[in-house]
Amino acid sequence: MNKNIFNIALAFAFLTLVVSCGKKDSGEVAEQINYDSVYSLYNTVKFKSDSSWEHMIYEDNGKLELMEELISIMAQSGLSSEEAEKLKNGLNDLKSLQYSRADLKESEKIDIYDSATDSYTMQLFEAADKIKVQDINGEAEIIMDSIESANNNRLMLRIDHDAHTKVYNEIIMNFPDSISSLENGVKPEERGIFTLPFE
Repeated sequence: MNKNIFNIALAFAFLTLVVSCGKKDSGEVAEQINYDSVYSLYNTVKFKSDSSWEHMIYEDNGKLELMEELISIMAQSGLSSEEAEKLKNGLNDLKSLQYSRADLKESEKIDIYDSATDSYTMQLFEAADKIKVQDINGEAEIIMDSIESANNNRLMLRIDHDAHTKVYNEIIMNFPDSISSLENGVKPEERGIFTLPFE
């Protein structure tokens, strides 16, 4: 992740250089700007922003599938049918709270899903510990570790997504006409980002 942050810092520096190279000493904007460099950076951060989002969704969906698998193992390892049904309903409720990329501009939906994820994960793991499912089925502990790993990966991919998306937004704001021509006359809209803990 340190490498990713370093690469994004270079991207910001490069964007600043592209803009500054198109200015005269007097402060007037020169007629020629290295648009090839702008296009190259735009395509790079657009791809990386999309890629981070897709990988994040993949990790999140994988986490939900693992949760479902863990419930199934627990149901075969002494969990009561009533408790299993309760956990299944809770998982369905969690799935219904998943957000789309368009929801990134509405931080409340993100916060609600994050809170629900933490709460449900704790509930699921407490139920697993109660019946000592790890002692009954060795695969259960692997699945629980994988759930935690998938959740951590999801959060790290958010940071990666936002770092690239911020550069993307800067480019389309500074070069709207140029990027519009690159996108067949369609002006791209600013993309939403997550609310990061250090912001």
